[in-house]
Amino acid sequence: MRITSNALLALAQPPTENTVGGRNVGPIAALSAVHDCLPERVVVKLVPQALVTAEKQVQLHTGFHHHCAPTETVACGPIRAIGFPAWPIIIDPDNAQHALNLVADLEWARRTAASVPGKVQDRFAELTASLERSVPHFVPALLEELARIFDDNGKSHLAARFFGRARTSERAHNICIDPDRQRALFQEFAERGVVTAKELTAERVRCIDSWNSADNAFEYFLQLNVDRIRAGGVPYTNLPRDLAAVGKMYGLKPADTGMRLMHEIRGAGSLRRAPLGFIQALARQLAHTRSTHPELIVRLFSVYNPFVDVDEWLRIGEKTGLFDVLDNNIQLCHFWVNSIVHAIGDNGIHSELFTAFLLKKSASLRGLRLTMYSYALSLEIIDALLHAGVEVEFLDANNELAHSSQMHNKHFWNRPLVIFANEARQKLIPGHCSIVTLSSRQDLVTQIIANTSLKDISCEHIGVLIQHGGLGFVAALVAREMVIAKRYGYLLPHLSTLISSFFRAVDALKNILTTPSSSQKSSSYYTSDTLSKFFHCMSRCTQLTAADIAASNIRNGLLTELEWPELERHVLAWNSTIPEDSTDSFPRVQIRESFPGAVAVFGKEVVAVEGDNTIGKATIPAQRYRLLSAFYFLNSRSLKSQSTRTKHNGPPSLGVITAHNQNELLAAWSDDSAAIVRPASTSRWGWHWDLPKSTVSVPLGTEQSSRLCGNGVISPHQESFDLPDGVVFCDASGNMWRGSYSADRTFVVRRVDPVTAVDIQQEIPPQLVSAERRVTQLVERDVAKRGALNSNGNVRVRVNYRMSTLLPASTAGPEHELPGSHESAIPVVGGEVLVASVDVVDRYGAIDSHAVTTGDGAVWWSAEPCVGVAHVAGLTWLIADDVHDKDEHTQLLIPAASRAEAQESITADASYGRLALTVDARGNRHWMHDIPWSVWGNLRLRDAAASQRLRHATAQQLEPLTNIVEAAAQETKKQSTVHKATSTSVSPLCRPNAPAMEAAATFLGTNDQELCASVVQLVKLSCRAARRCASLNTQVQALIAKLDSAPTTAIYAQHADDSDHSSTTATTLANASIVAAEEIAQLAAALNDRSPRKVQQTNQAKPKQWEWLGAIGLEKALISWATGPFAHPRAPIELAAMLQGLGELGVGSEQWSPSTVQWFRLTDQCGKFAVGTRLPTSLPVVTLGLPLRRTAAHTHNWTAHGSQHRILCQASSTELPESVLGVPVEGAPTGAATYGVSTALSSPQLSAWSSRVCELYGKNSGDPATWYEQVKPCVQALCGACALTEAAAIVLFGGGIQPIHLGRDLFDTDYVAQKNAVAEDALRVKSMYSALGLSQAAVARGVAQLNRIDAQTQELLLAAAFDSDVEAIKRIAADLPQSSVPIDDALLAAVDTCCRDAVTTVALAWKLMVPLPKESTLNNMHGLATAVLLHLLIDAHPNNPHGEFYVAQLRRLAEYPIGVAHMENVTELPLQGVIPASPPHSIHSGDAFRALKEGLFDAVITDASSSNTMNGCVWDPRVSATMVVDAVVDTLRLSTQAATYFLQLLCLVNCTDAKVKTWNGWTKKELDAARAELLQRELVVEGKRARSGRRVFLSGAWLDMAAPNLPMEEWKAPYYLVRWVRESGKAESVVSGCPPLLPPADLFSNAWERYAGGEVPSLEQIKSTKYRKKSY
Repeated sequence: MRITSNALLALAQPPTENTVGGRNVGPIAALSAVHDCLPERVVVKLVPQALVTAEKQVQLHTGFHHHCAPTETVACGPIRAIGFPAWPIIIDPDNAQHALNLVADLEWARRTAASVPGKVQDRFAELTASLERSVPHFVPALLEELARIFDDNGKSHLAARFFGRARTSERAHNICIDPDRQRALFQEFAERGVVTAKELTAERVRCIDSWNSADNAFEYFLQLNVDRIRAGGVPYTNLPRDLAAVGKMYGLKPADTGMRLMHEIRGAGSLRRAPLGFIQALARQLAHTRSTHPELIVRLFSVYNPFVDVDEWLRIGEKTGLFDVLDNNIQLCHFWVNSIVHAIGDNGIHSELFTAFLLKKSASLRGLRLTMYSYALSLEIIDALLHAGVEVEFLDANNELAHSSQMHNKHFWNRPLVIFANEARQKLIPGHCSIVTLSSRQDLVTQIIANTSLKDISCEHIGVLIQHGGLGFVAALVAREMVIAKRYGYLLPHLSTLISSFFRAVDALKNILTTPSSSQKSSSYYTSDTLSKFFHCMSRCTQLTAADIAASNIRNGLLTELEWPELERHVLAWNSTIPEDSTDSFPRVQIRESFPGAVAVFGKEVVAVEGDNTIGKATIPAQRYRLLSAFYFLNSRSLKSQSTRTKHNGPPSLGVITAHNQNELLAAWSDDSAAIVRPASTSRWGWHWDLPKSTVSVPLGTEQSSRLCGNGVISPHQESFDLPDGVVFCDASGNMWRGSYSADRTFVVRRVDPVTAVDIQQEIPPQLVSAERRVTQLVERDVAKRGALNSNGNVRVRVNYRMSTLLPASTAGPEHELPGSHESAIPVVGGEVLVASVDVVDRYGAIDSHAVTTGDGAVWWSAEPCVGVAHVAGLTWLIADDVHDKDEHTQLLIPAASRAEAQESITADASYGRLALTVDARGNRHWMHDIPWSVWGNLRLRDAAASQRLRHATAQQLEPLTNIVEAAAQETKKQSTVHKATSTSVSPLCRPNAPAMEAAATFLGTNDQELCASVVQLVKLSCRAARRCASLNTQVQALIAKLDSAPTTAIYAQHADDSDHSSTTATTLANASIVAAEEIAQLAAALNDRSPRKVQQTNQAKPKQWEWLGAIGLEKALISWATGPFAHPRAPIELAAMLQGLGELGVGSEQWSPSTVQWFRLTDQCGKFAVGTRLPTSLPVVTLGLPLRRTAAHTHNWTAHGSQHRILCQASSTELPESVLGVPVEGAPTGAATYGVSTALSSPQLSAWSSRVCELYGKNSGDPATWYEQVKPCVQALCGACALTEAAAIVLFGGGIQPIHLGRDLFDTDYVAQKNAVAEDALRVKSMYSALGLSQAAVARGVAQLNRIDAQTQELLLAAAFDSDVEAIKRIAADLPQSSVPIDDALLAAVDTCCRDAVTTVALAWKLMVPLPKESTLNNMHGLATAVLLHLLIDAHPNNPHGEFYVAQLRRLAEYPIGVAHMENVTELPLQGVIPASPPHSIHSGDAFRALKEGLFDAVITDASSSNTMNGCVWDPRVSATMVVDAVVDTLRLSTQAATYFLQLLCLVNCTDAKVKTWNGWTKKELDAARAELLQRELVVEGKRARSGRRVFLSGAWLDMAAPNLPMEEWKAPYYLVRWVRESGKAESVVSGCPPLLPPADLFSNAWERYAGGEVPSLEQIKSTKYRKKSY
């Protein structure tokens, strides 16, 4: 351990081996020396033996003299290469002092790297930028030392980054490398695990090309990688290839190198993150050793990386012989299955290949025993294991001691049913996979569903489970939910969720039983008896009556059993001002705590109430917003005299804090003054809508009667303060504590002085400490009793201080008793209220359970965090804040019977014990839910006798009331005009003297209006739930009757049949075309409906939005699209089914015509209805209902274009009606007649083409070149008549863009499966484009062009292409965008270099390739337009005929005022040179337009407008500056080629090797000769620099620029608009593309004049100062 942490290990004897603790070590010597400044002392330094010589040189340079010979060995330690400053001093002693000055920076980094790594990175970025200007050979050693510092501080990712930067610096400046130091360096950092794959690959090249040591390079390179992998580094993809390449030098075969590697790295933890490419490469090598060493390939595939596709991973193993090895060795087979089960189990993922393997190897697997957790594998794999005869034992999840942190996320783990259903629904699990065997094992089913709630499973999930044989799971969930519902008394919140879940199950079964294919498949799994038992189990819930539900819920209590008479008097008075039948909006009553009382707000009125007294009233206008906090202040009142209410020095002050919006807080006082409220900067959740709801304030005993909050003190009429946050604790003795979040976001509790509120010390109230200890002991006893998680850190108890309460009780003794107080609802012990909210968490912080304990030692368990406990007439309630509602209100819960029951509720993500909200007479949440828990001491029992009647309520007693409520509901339903109740109108049932109120009063024995109204409203909710139960029961009984009359079928198919199906990949047309086939069936039903339904009927079936039938009448366009080589393979299959169905129905162009109507107008006339509705018209009309998709041209006009929907009329196109139900018909959806194009097919043609579509698609996709030759005339006609490029035309005619009238989910009814289907075809489509010579960038630009074309026009072009009507294509193209300059793919590619975005490229090119108007239409693209036009002008050949057009465009652009670019980051920074701050890195910067306006490019524009004709490229100085080339040749004695290249290097940014060869017409040999001559004369330096495109550079500083601009030497900067920050070396080109400021001839001439005048590119003189810490 010491060696691993870089410490030295003292040894009595030298180590006999070179490794200690798995790390390479070497001897440590003691080097002693003396210095003239310390004559009396000897300085001893411990250094590695290998570095003694280097250290002596450093000491001599710094003035130390050797005292004696170094001791041979005093310890051993990790190997280390010569570092900084030793290495720079050795190689450059002249600059040694500068190296020593940098040591202070390293020491500072060593101190601060762990806490502020960002500052360290910024500091050393500036240092390296400065050093590279003067002494670049210092940089690698400096960065290596910084990498050591980061790694020693646990920042391994930063260590890897800076080690890589050190190697990059070596290559960039071609620094000479010492081989011995390089080997030691790589060995050291490989052991640290921070060497990147890029550097290892470069080291492999060095091993092969320049290895000059007697050591074995293969052993060295192998050990490097082994050390790195064992240190935690992930093996990189090309490691097996690189290792084989080095081993080849020593006659080793790839199989030998792979075997050595596998032997060395087996068991390494980083193999679990190995990329798929590494596994594949190593498996191919090990495949040759499987006969001699079969265990190697098995061990390789026994470790799984969860971030790769498991089937793809196993497929590699299958190809390399893994399964063959397992066939011949049962022991290895058992080992591998056991390993793979646990390897892939933690992820709950599906593997079709592994499932098929288990079914195939069932004979070999019998007798294997596996122990796992119920969530550890996907269900179909567990089912396959059981079917194969494997003995599977499930463990209790609570017994686990080694969970991963991810698996303890309750929303992730223990959801195998949901995972299975999701993957099966998305077609990730094949339809033949079943879970029948598992579903029949009740013991396993019970464990799997233990932590899953029925509400987690949607209707689609239930259907999927049943189709795959999982009815047993659904039945078990239903049975368990019924038991829980009965246990808690059918509480309305849970019952409502339960009924909804049952409806989903019934709907899923109904769909399965009514769909032939699904019914046939399901019948192979279940008998009718099985389904009948399932329905009979569900029917127990459906038989509940309204009286049963109401009685059960009433027995659990109502909040209105309590009362606060004084506060209620004010609330009732406010409510009485609202008329009973009002439909206007009125504010709600809002209540906030102001201990020991409360402040209530209604509109502008504010009242403070404490006990039976009203403390004060006020009118504060700010209350039209949400109330956050409220306070009242009493003058000259201490905390000990809370009962004193008579003597005040002045009227009480009231204050409120409200939120106007998320950015504005308002505070107002009762004297009409205002205050500034600052959001709490340390609030954990932020101040706005997630404000914590447990804020408590306590009055202080000062003259001002201030209040103590968790984060400070608030005084009356204070002008500014922080938003109150946190909590306050106060005991009966007057001791006070406050709790709030600190700056590091931790909750801190401090004891404060009760008078001055000054913090005394950090301290937890002893009462809360005792409460935590009490719950801890209880949990430990429960753990021991249940044998669950032990208590050695796996489960811990923590107090939630924010939700805990410690306050003095207002009824504790005579001095605290409020006048008129009666029995209190809250627990009071020793004169104080103590409620500790406790969370039980596991070692990963996940909630295990919640508990609440009070001062008397009682503990209650809950599934939700609670703030309080109340005892009401024999009931115990837990009070929780409803965190799901932005309005603050409390929620009542029934305590769980035990901690296990609370755990069950939490893991199922369901709160079973939540009571229904108490509702007032207006049907709203009762205002008493808004009373904060901290002031519940003011509540008392309303009527003890009435509460006892509620406790013993029976269904028989409530039957008269339920009959009245149900009769009223039925009467309301019969009325033709229904009065819609609002949140301000009183329910007719709850009005005084209403029959329901009289019945409630008779039942309760009291006529208390609040209590009676609450009972009536609860019965009303119960009746609603009973009606849903009755509706469910009707559907269940109908299905039971249907099943009873059906013949019995076989129970289920054997797994052997499933395994046979797993090898079948053929798909029938019926299964493949499910989307189109279902739509055709719906259309047939609509057409055959001779008595159309009323449109207004609300209960009609609503089919899913049609995806294919929206394109009826556009069959030609669809055929052109679906038969193109770029279309999805499912497209022709679906289209064939559609065409066949339409032909059989006779929906051809001779009888039916599509049209459009304004859908909004139609629905306004007729009400809402679905697609496929037969409208009540004399002429048959069916709604297709698909909106016309918006295009780029219609983005801002949705009303005119997006509201048009399609209808299908039984009439020819010339006989269409003028209107449908009073709404005008707008004719055909396209302009086919205008261009002479026909888009539809007749019925015979539809039938004929249905059999040809798939065949034609196969032909075109199989030979795209032949397809292109056929459509080439159409492509040329389209490109020649408009601005579209050839790529856009090919994409359009080849099916690369979807027609307008098709939906999105074309190939599957699930959008995720649709997305997966398209993604799987992406590789094939890419190969099709490549076969036609189209790059992905060209395709993206083509799609961007088509997206700017009206989508209906695209359909017309496709229809014309179907008929090969070239003339029609030309007519259509004539109305498309045109251009003055021909736009081709090459021009768009040039524009793209400036824009880097296909959409922007196309938009800008279409604007710039036509003459610019007088008024700008560039829409915030003026800077980009400048860059694009300059790029096209400068790169164009002088004889280019479009040069004058570009010049005219630039001059027109320069005439626009600078104000048009106000949204384009126009700055006031200098356009050139050094700037003080980082530039705005944006290619859309308006500073480019500003430069054009300032005339900085006038010389270039003027030169381009001249009529000079040149033979050759202007960037070849032999063409544009012949005299300058001659001068260079004469002065420097260079050849003409070398002089030419030197001039280009002096002044051109983009002088890449490729461009230089193009400009100069050179071959590679000629360029190499010129480069070699310049290097020999030392006019340039050699290196490898990112994105430079060349190998030689000018000496001096280097400016790094972001794409699309190339980096360059600082010496060239005066010729370009480049600005940079000198400290960091980061630069940007003001104009994208970095165009020069001078014409080519002037550029070469000026650069040579500078050079000849003595301004030669060179490194700067180094300047360094010792780092000094700042003084404060």
